[in-house]
Amino acid sequence: MRRRLSAGTIAGVGIATAVLTLWFIITSQATSGLVFVTDAIVPLLFSALLVGASYWAWTDRSADSAMVRLTLWCLAVAAVVGGFEFLTLYSQFDTGVALEKELQTLNAGVARGGVIGIAFGFYDVERQRTERREQQLERQVERLEEFASIVSHDLRSPLTVARGHMELMQATHD
Repeated sequence: MRRRLSAGTIAGVGIATAVLTLWFIITSQATSGLVFVTDAIVPLLFSALLVGASYWAWTDRSADSAMVRLTLWCLAVAAVVGGFEFLTLYSQFDTGVALEKELQTLNAGVARGGVIGIAFGFYDVERQRTERREQQLERQVERLEEFASIVSHDLRSPLTVARGHMELMQATHD
């Protein structure tokens, strides 16, 4: 249930930012190529990355708690970056920036922040996965060392007896 909710939340952010970006593309006037790339293509790519990350969260075999952390990273960084965009736009509000441009910039900030959050979340999930694997390997090494000491002790006794018999045979047959 938590995995489904996590993947759905990440996909929801991606789809919402993609829909808003498409709406801005349809309703805005034609602009230069560079402005189109920065205002339309890049946010759409970020939105697609978020939807792809949600699919990964759905299909990955990590614990549900890891997927919840991934989602929290996505939402937290999206809120922070979107908040900074909002504060920047709010400070420019007196200069007469158009509301549509403000929303477009805020939308792009949320998409960008979501992708940055996903990157931090992936790092967090993989770091914890690596730590768990290292702990498992350490336990296996400890068990193998214990087994090796038992085996060496068990082999040492018969070898000592065999060596004693050989020395006895050499002493009697010389």
